Amino acid sequence: MTRLILLLVASMALAEGDLRVGVASADMTPDWPVPLAGYSARQGRKSTGVHDAVKAKCLVIESGGVKFAWVTADFIGINRDIREKVFARVSEETGIEDDAFLMCASHTHSGPGGVSRNLLWQIAVGPYDRKLYKQMIDRLSKLVLDADAALAPARIGWGRVEAPTLSHNRRTDGGPTDPALSVVQVTDPEGKVRAVLANFTAHPTILGADCMEISADYPGAFQRILEERLGGGAVVLFTNGAEGDQTISAPGGKDDWERIEQSGAALADAVQGLLPSIETRDEIEIRSEIRTVELPFHLKSIVAPRDTTLMVADLGGLALACMPGEACVEIGLDLKRDLLAAGASQAMIVGLANDHLGYFVTPEGWKGGGYEKDMCFYGPSIGEHLNQRFRRIWRDLHTE
Repeated sequence: MTRLILLLVASMALAEGDLRVGVASADMTPDWPVPLAGYSARQGRKSTGVHDAVKAKCLVIESGGVKFAWVTADFIGINRDIREKVFARVSEETGIEDDAFLMCASHTHSGPGGVSRNLLWQIAVGPYDRKLYKQMIDRLSKLVLDADAALAPARIGWGRVEAPTLSHNRRTDGGPTDPALSVVQVTDPEGKVRAVLANFTAHPTILGADCMEISADYPGAFQRILEERLGGGAVVLFTNGAEGDQTISAPGGKDDWERIEQSGAALADAVQGLLPSIETRDEIEIRSEIRTVELPFHLKSIVAPRDTTLMVADLGGLALACMPGEACVEIGLDLKRDLLAAGASQAMIVGLANDHLGYFVTPEGWKGGGYEKDMCFYGPSIGEHLNQRFRRIWRDLHTE
């Protein structure tokens, strides 16, 4: 009798929260040759085949009458135009607000390019392909609508584990890294895993410029491997962090494809080991804001946009700082520390989010030169310029 009462009380507790989550996945792989994004050395040449599918995934989280949409994609980046086009298609039907619509990319260097008319972008992503652009907008829009239509009672939680052997600083031997592997877990009310989102900081560049096959690189392998292990239709999503000077420390293998598999499996091992310890809840408070900010002037910024959008979200204590490009790791580490000091229980830098403006370096990185500086269009102060504004948005979100 006592056991029956306890079970009834537990069932009532599960029913009390109003959290709902919808999850969807879409294959984004073009079925014709397209430019591959990631290396100017390819000179806009088109893909010769498909090694593995590139996908986009979406979580729509609803709690307290507020929705938050989070789209991840196996692309080099998400530019502002793509985000605005997709949002315009889905906002009315879903009721998702602009402040709560996040799109980000894994930064694979072997995914489809050719989706920007911007000549600067085309150096890295190849010549504009109108057919591919339209297909991408169509499929991403349907993905969000599918996730919204799949909203169902859920529980959510997050945690983190260190993975210090899986990344390194490509700019400075022994330089700073961000070993944190942050994980969001979504279950149904009975505890069955519906979705897992992982945030890790490392360039997906196991495949080099000589690879002309479409591939999601190690993030794709990680997502596929963990989905197979979890079973039951669970969807796994991947986001990158402040990866400007970070790259994956791929285990040994007979070739790049084997190194990709082993890297994906190592990440899956770490995430899978963390999942049982993540405590979930059936309601959270969602706060988020997207704000247009001016960018510092530098001679190189003549060829780059003069403003961008920064998004900050607080999902029940989980802070998301959505970086519109590739920040070097010290910028991300500083911002994480600031968000934790300001009251966040856990903090993620979501890189390549809502826009892509190249690299953001520290003053020391600017002095040191190299590729990251060459691809930084806003001068040595850009990192602190952005972080000041991220901190201000977080503060404003929590000012009654």
